[in-house]
Amino acid sequence: MTNFKKLNSGFTLIEFVMAIALASMIFLALAQMILITIRSWDIVQTGTDLTDKADVGFSLMAREIKQIKSQTDLITAASGDIKFVDIYGNSIEYKKSGTQLLCNSNVAMDDVTALAFEYLDKSGNVLATPVVSPSGTDVKMVRVNMTITKSSQTMKLQSLVKLRNVR
Repeated sequence: MTNFKKLNSGFTLIEFVMAIALASMIFLALAQMILITIRSWDIVQTGTDLTDKADVGFSLMAREIKQIKSQTDLITAASGDIKFVDIYGNSIEYKKSGTQLLCNSNVAMDDVTALAFEYLDKSGNVLATPVVSPSGTDVKMVRVNMTITKSSQTMKLQSLVKLRNVR
């Protein structure tokens, strides 16, 4: 009789199958949690990349536009293109080409889906046809609107730049 008990001291086939099924469900739940965490991290990383690009590229453009040398140094004032001479005598042009923001034909920023410039007078009214070089410009402020998109995330940026040296 004692020999019989020793032979039956292991797991039955049903217990073994139930243990494997339970372990599989636990591993599946853990895999789902890990997958959701990885997806969340990817979304946050994409948002961080967009914010970094906006911080560097958009801020640089706004800073340079602010430094137009004088009233006669705004050369082009179109809705998708601005060209001017800065306080150091450098000719600078910003425009969009494809999905890139170009500064003098150099890529300043990628993933740009929209870029628009609006030119305003000293009262804040939008100028339909701004006066540019060689005459003194009537532009006192530039509103820059830009949209950048990466993956499925979109960020819209807007800045109102007051021209320092244009009175």
